[in-house]
Amino acid sequence: MATKHGRRNPSHTGPNIAIVVSISVVVALLAISAVIGFCYRRSRQKHLSLALDHDHGPGPKLAAPLEKNLDLHDIRVATNNFAEQNIIVSTRSRTIYKGTLPNFGDLALKRLNTEAGLEEIKNEVKMLARLDHPNIIRMPGSCIGNSEKVICYEYMPGGSVDEVLFAEDEKSAVPDWPSRLGIMQGICEGLLYLHDQFGIIHRDIDPSNILLSEDLIPKISDFGRATLHDQGQSEGNDENFEGTHRYSAPELFYNKSYSVKSDVYSFGIVLLELVTGCKAASFRREDADDLPTYVRQHWTHGTADQLKDPRMGDAPRGEVERCIHIGVRCVQDDPTMRPTMSYIKNTLAAISPSL
Repeated sequence: MATKHGRRNPSHTGPNIAIVVSISVVVALLAISAVIGFCYRRSRQKHLSLALDHDHGPGPKLAAPLEKNLDLHDIRVATNNFAEQNIIVSTRSRTIYKGTLPNFGDLALKRLNTEAGLEEIKNEVKMLARLDHPNIIRMPGSCIGNSEKVICYEYMPGGSVDEVLFAEDEKSAVPDWPSRLGIMQGICEGLLYLHDQFGIIHRDIDPSNILLSEDLIPKISDFGRATLHDQGQSEGNDENFEGTHRYSAPELFYNKSYSVKSDVYSFGIVLLELVTGCKAASFRREDADDLPTYVRQHWTHGTADQLKDPRMGDAPRGEVERCIHIGVRCVQDDPTMRPTMSYIKNTLAAISPSL
């Protein structure tokens, strides 16, 4: 209300100004909160999500940078200049050395011998750079230069599941039943982390790629064939993929398609190997051409108890048969009929809660 001199009554303008100021403060706080929330979501998405690499082809990659580039001089020192006595295993394409670095301790160093596997080793470095899980192999660093291509891993003194289960020396100690259950659960935990946290499909799970610590804790390694599926998608197609015989899911060979359920199939094969002690890659019997067929026959006929590996000692029949049932479900030809890693994790935990 105006006075006779044309001025507003202060008793009315005061509350109006207060209201305007209060609204402005609230709007400002909401805007600040929105900006902070947006930045947080962007930061988290950058850490966990997928990003397409437009500079290096259409394949998706992790958006985060690599952890550590190692100097070639340090790698030469660690391996005594790639000395022959430090070789753990050697093939035409790559050689793995045991070495030591002051800041990391004992390491396994994979050195590429040819250019044939260059893309795979680059892919592995990108994949491992942001992974941090007790059942995934750690990569302290890498050296991918013009003269050398080397990845450094934590050293796993227990060897691989393949070496432990199928050692040529029959006197070698093999894991008992609780240890085998622990290996199954560890592999499952690692795959669940890859699938749910990063959308990574490993595509090459086999017993030679599951490494063991001194205490037989399993760690998934060899991410050269691993792939990231786009957000909102759960499968892909790769016309050039060849797969590992007897461990890769049927769809990888029939129509070159893959999904997280392809990893489930491979996990099922390894699980059946751990239970039966039979090597899937060289399995031959008169009544079955492959390990899944052999196991399914016994399961159908009610003789699953005969599948147990006698070398692992006493094992509760119920626990063994429940694991076989998981394996049978995992290796079904139809991917949609296979269980998820989350379901497998819960089922294995129920079998032996103490592990």
